[in-house]
Amino acid sequence: MTENAPSSSRGPFYDVVIVGGGAAGLSAAQMLGRSRRSVVVVDSGDPRNAPAQGVHGFLSRDGISPAALLAAGRAEVASYGGVILRGEATAATGDVRQGFGVTLDDGSRLRGRRLLIATGLVDELPDIPGLRERWGMDVLHCPFCHGWEVQDQAIGILGNGPWSVHQGLLFRQWSSNITLFLNDRTIPSEPELEQLAARGVKVVAGAVETSGGRRRPARSGTGRGSRGCPGRPGGGCADLRPRPRLCRPWPVPVTAPHGHR
Repeated sequence: MTENAPSSSRGPFYDVVIVGGGAAGLSAAQMLGRSRRSVVVVDSGDPRNAPAQGVHGFLSRDGISPAALLAAGRAEVASYGGVILRGEATAATGDVRQGFGVTLDDGSRLRGRRLLIATGLVDELPDIPGLRERWGMDVLHCPFCHGWEVQDQAIGILGNGPWSVHQGLLFRQWSSNITLFLNDRTIPSEPELEQLAARGVKVVAGAVETSGGRRRPARSGTGRGSRGCPGRPGGGCADLRPRPRLCRPWPVPVTAPHGHR
């Protein structure tokens, strides 16, 4: 792509430097380009939804692969003069009065009047064998994103905190065969146990030891033995954390409710 921003000995200067080349960063870059602002997007190339087979709930693009969606977005940004740089931002300094500087992992530096951090969130998965390998395929996180594709199948909810009860009840809309694995992380209250029972959600106590794929059950141990339970691990199994590196220079709170998407 053609570099169209003024440069100096301290690096190219743009109206806006955007760190994060996912849907949010590209959407901002597209509109800034249409507003005749010079903009650069720093893209590390590791989108959070990369393992997913498709993007759903996006009108007119339902089912498009994450890679195809981002490719279309980059092309739109480029059509308005935006610049896409592959790399990782390692540091950022500055303020709205003097402008901002962003250092990349190759040592190069970008400057801009404004800085937009659109690096999004990362999924922190429990350390359970087989879980990460199946993430985005058999191990799912959101019924609105993936529920249609697994409707009426056996679905297991991997307990990871209070939100897991909510996820178990939520997934019940897509299947009548739901199992909530408490995993020594979720302790339902009596009213919640009544809700789960009323909806026919099975509850299994004990820590989950392994996570299989479609043909292998999850295995839950209680300390006095173990049992295999068929089902896809579903929502609630990942903690959400912001990508923290560039948030540190400024006291901006970045939080997300556990299990919220």
